[in-house]
Amino acid sequence: MAASTTPALGGKAVLLALVLAATIALIFALPGLDDVARRLRDGDPGWLIAATALELASCLGYVVIVQRLFDRVPGRLARRIAWAELGVNSLLPAGGITGLGAGGLAMRARGLPTAWIAERSVVLFLLTSAVNVGAVAVIGVALGVGLIDGPHSPALTFLPAGAAVVTVVAVLLLPLATRGPERPGRVHGALRLGAEGVRGTLTTLSRDGAATGGAVAWWAFDNAVLLAALHAFGAHPGLAAVAMAYLIGMLGNALPLPGGIGAVDGGLLGALVLYGVPIAPAAAAVLVYRAIALWLPAVFGLASMALLRRGKAAEVAVGPPERSMVQP
Repeated sequence: MAASTTPALGGKAVLLALVLAATIALIFALPGLDDVARRLRDGDPGWLIAATALELASCLGYVVIVQRLFDRVPGRLARRIAWAELGVNSLLPAGGITGLGAGGLAMRARGLPTAWIAERSVVLFLLTSAVNVGAVAVIGVALGVGLIDGPHSPALTFLPAGAAVVTVVAVLLLPLATRGPERPGRVHGALRLGAEGVRGTLTTLSRDGAATGGAVAWWAFDNAVLLAALHAFGAHPGLAAVAMAYLIGMLGNALPLPGGIGAVDGGLLGALVLYGVPIAPAAAAVLVYRAIALWLPAVFGLASMALLRRGKAAEVAVGPPERSMVQP
């Protein structure tokens, strides 16, 4: 990992702190938003403490995934890499790619083969995405047919569920695009890596309950942070509405913005309002959720990155010879 990485991310952290402080100050100062400011002042401390604990539980779920998938990395080193990835993703999300890149650099610097790192990283990305997309497909259909309480509009139920199903099918069909002899070129190489990742993800889902459980915990507890924040400010939406709004809001993380500031916040707020949450408690909850979800992993992640930079020369990868994620 480059020596300048931690100072650069530290600068991003300072910038995000200033932006968040300015946003909160604006909410307190602008006329017409006094109800949001009042709710921020009067939030239930018990729910806010619970939200922080839930975010920690979500992060620990991610740590479990990294330890299980990157099983050739010693336990303490794997935990540090996982926290470093979480920290990078909180400050420079880009759909989670930046964190995987930072973790990959740390493992490559310690002697792990690039092909193995790339394959496992694809599996990690697909595994964590599968939980979110799969939940949207199931919850969207259940809402649409009236099996669970919540909005029943096709635009808020069947449409996102259908998009999720199409995404899953497209990913599952990826191995078909790589059948036949191997061909040169970056595009085909990327397709083959993706296809191998799909097979590895299916293997993980069927054989590794701990990794799958970690992915579910990472997604579920992060949703629960948002739900706890809403309860702290007097809103009591259904679980299904929160899960659907969460996915829509998190699409903003795909944009290359520091911390996803603006895109994620606006997406979450708009989605919560669409799913029936009053705007004042929704705005207060989004601000608190984003503060917790940004800064808890950022603080631990920056500390882990500093430890990785100062790691001993003897800190090397261990484990069996290089092998594919897909068992014969």
